[in-house]
Amino acid sequence: MLILSVAISLLTAGLVFASGRIPVAIMYAVVMPGVLVLPKLFRQRLSAWQGPWGDERLRRLNRQFLVIVAMNAIGTLWLHALPYQYDRLLHFALAFLGIFMAATILFPGRGASPNRSRLMFWSISFVAIGFFVVELTQFGSDAVFGTKMFHDVAQPIEIDLAEDLLFDLLGATTATLLLIKHWDWWQRGLNGKKPEHQ
Repeated sequence: MLILSVAISLLTAGLVFASGRIPVAIMYAVVMPGVLVLPKLFRQRLSAWQGPWGDERLRRLNRQFLVIVAMNAIGTLWLHALPYQYDRLLHFALAFLGIFMAATILFPGRGASPNRSRLMFWSISFVAIGFFVVELTQFGSDAVFGTKMFHDVAQPIEIDLAEDLLFDLLGATTATLLLIKHWDWWQRGLNGKKPEHQ
C-alpha cells in the first residue's frame, strides 16, 4: 500500500510538473511522500506501535492514505477541471477518513470506548486544525507562486470557504457518529482479531 501510494504521488508530480504547475508538483514529489512514510517510522520507533496491534494500525493507515492520495491525484489531474464541484466530495471524504486516521493514531487499540464528548472534541479539533492548515497552505501558495489553489475562482471566496468548512464538518461528524456506534467492532480489528459485523 505504501509503495503504491508513493508511486501515485510521484507519477502525479511528474504529470503536473510537465504542465508547468511547479508548486503543486513539489507537493506531490516531496511533501506527500514525506507524510506517507510517517506511519512506517512510528511503527519502527514507538513502543506503543509494537506487536499485532501496531501491524494492524499501520495497515489501516496505509489503506487510508492510499485513498487520500488517489482522490487528490484524480482531482488534480482531471476532476477539478470539470464543471461540477468535486472539491465538495473531496472535503467530505478527507474529513471522513481523517477522523478514522485520528482515532487510529490517538486512541488506544485496546480497552473501553472513549468518552463520547472526548471523541467528539478531538474529532472537531482535528478537522478545524486540518482545515486551517490546508487553507493557509493554499493561500500562501497563491500569494507566493501565483497558483489558484485557495478558492474556486468561479465563486466568491466567502462562499467557497463556507462550503469547504461545511463539507469538512459533515464528513467529520458522520465518521465520528459511526465510530461511537461501532467502537467495539473497530477495537476488535485493531487487536488483530477479525471484526465481526454487527
